[in-house]
Amino acid sequence: QRRPKNLPPLDPEVLSVFVPPFISRDETPVINSGNNLNKSKRRSFRKKKERPKIENVKNLNGEQKAPDTEDITVPKDIDLIGLPLLCFPGGLYITSESKEDHIHFLVFTDVCGNRTYGVVAQYYQPMQDGCISSNGQVPVCFIPSAVCVVSRYPYFNALKDCLS
Repeated sequence: QRRPKNLPPLDPEVLSVFVPPFISRDETPVINSGNNLNKSKRRSFRKKKERPKIENVKNLNGEQKAPDTEDITVPKDIDLIGLPLLCFPGGLYITSESKEDHIHFLVFTDVCGNRTYGVVAQYYQPMQDGCISSNGQVPVCFIPSAVCVVSRYPYFNALKDCLS
């Protein structure tokens, strides 16, 4: 593992959290075709999260504004503070050479024994910091990045396929 000797390991952090969209059956377009397979209505197992309609929303200044999109929180059993360290178990170092992409699996267990599962894909991106070396070339460094998919179900292969 080649890493610059004078650079300490970096501290990983969560940059974004995305959740799947939940839609109701009423919002799903129904396609009518002439074959016999579409005679019955399709069922959707996705549910729209119910939220009260807010007509008048005021900001801190007391001005009228349109209601924002719904804030969705991360489930309480997922610790976002510890997640970055689990995404980079060997540490987070800038390297002078790109490394091969890597996928590993996580199992989170809370104090009650409830499990949550995750798949992490690590990859390296080239970074240009604007520094020019003495020979006039821009040194190429690679920054490790990771994408983690978390699920309540142990569908490791399906989650891995999502990241591939």
